[in-house]
Amino acid sequence: MTRSAPRCCSWSARPTSAAAPGSPTSTTGTSSATPPWPCPTTPAWSRVDESTGLGVAVSLDANGRFAHLDPRAGAQLALAESYRNVSTAGATPLAVTDCLNFGSPEDPGVMWQFSEAVTGLADACAELGVPVTGGNVSFYNQTGSEPIHPTPVVGVLGVIDDVARRTPSGWALPGQQLFLLGATREELSGSEWAWVVHEHLGGLPPAVDLAHEKVLGSVLVNASRDGLVDAAHDLSEGGLAQALVEGCLRRGVGARVWLGELCERDGVDVATALFSESAGRVLCAVPREEEVRFTDMCTARGVAHLRIGVTDGVEADGEATSLDVSADDSRCSRCRSPSCAPPTPARCPPPSAPDVRCSPAVHRPGSSSGRRPHPSAPVARPP
Repeated sequence: MTRSAPRCCSWSARPTSAAAPGSPTSTTGTSSATPPWPCPTTPAWSRVDESTGLGVAVSLDANGRFAHLDPRAGAQLALAESYRNVSTAGATPLAVTDCLNFGSPEDPGVMWQFSEAVTGLADACAELGVPVTGGNVSFYNQTGSEPIHPTPVVGVLGVIDDVARRTPSGWALPGQQLFLLGATREELSGSEWAWVVHEHLGGLPPAVDLAHEKVLGSVLVNASRDGLVDAAHDLSEGGLAQALVEGCLRRGVGARVWLGELCERDGVDVATALFSESAGRVLCAVPREEEVRFTDMCTARGVAHLRIGVTDGVEADGEATSLDVSADDSRCSRCRSPSCAPPTPARCPPPSAPDVRCSPAVHRPGSSSGRRPHPSAPVARPP
């Protein structure tokens, strides 16, 4: 599904040789290492001070289908996604810009859509504490009497004190714990799944919880600052399935994921767990040694979190990165990881060993422990 959905496959992030004046080494939408495949990274980055590393991050987001179903909620969801993208990368959101695209304002229905979107966006900006610094409106976007879906495009700019510590969107190392932040609900109306599989557009868009988005953003920024996450990817179009695919492709490191506990906790089936587009969710790759600190931070701030898998360096047929998703909860009886089920002496510690999670990075013969490299550092492949 993710390959056949144009909105999920239009990847355009590329390196740039220059951005802001005096910043010749800036990059847009990339990390310092070249990914093995062209794939998306949000937000776009620019270093504005070479001496300190001060930089800005910018994300632009929109979903015309959500706005078609509910213009007010659609505008707020676009803002929430852009706000979340900037936070996910470790930058503090500070300002908003927009491009509001609608049909003819002479049509009362279109004018109602426009009014609802503007009101929803203004209310959401006030709640998140980010001012609108500029923008534009584009009317008469239609063919004959048929207008486009109302499409409020919302951009959020954030600031980070050093772009060298930004959080990438894909995991670079095997053996890290994959945590899903936020709750998954049966919210498939307006989703990529509903459109690609059923060509259906109806119902109501996902609910937006701006208070939760603000707390979630704070957790992500602080986790990035404290080195608790090595990668983070927001969930939006395509849901968890798309986020997993992009996270694997970004740096060529696969993942093993189980959904049983997620389905049980949130009361959803496997298809919903994979393709729901519930807002306020982020997928994080957490180093094993930081797992306790990370979960403690989430718990203290009331952010739902669940370990759903582990990154895995094993490649399918020696060529393509492997993504293994288990619908049940068949995990190792010793370490609760799917990466070594059933348990084997070479990969799983004996029952008397300290309580550590199994992963190829820890139990691979010849692996060594030591200080982990920065997430953007090139990854050495095992022979």
